[in-house]
Amino acid sequence: MEKPTYEQALAELQQLIDELQEQNVSLDHLQASIRRARELVDYCRTKLRQAESESYTLLEGDSDQKASS
Repeated sequence: MEKPTYEQALAELQQLIDELQEQNVSLDHLQASIRRARELVDYCRTKLRQAESESYTLLEGDSDQKASS
């Protein structure tokens, strides 16, 4: 199965939240939704950390190049 993009994961998370707010759901469905939401939150958090790390590396590299010029 292909990993979702950050935007797809965020959209699915929002859909889960909307669904839970709008409907009466069974306990089993609620538990499954909470598990999936946790997976999505973890995935999005990881993607954000990766982007932050890459941005920091790029910006630090750019500063090093300017300083050595």
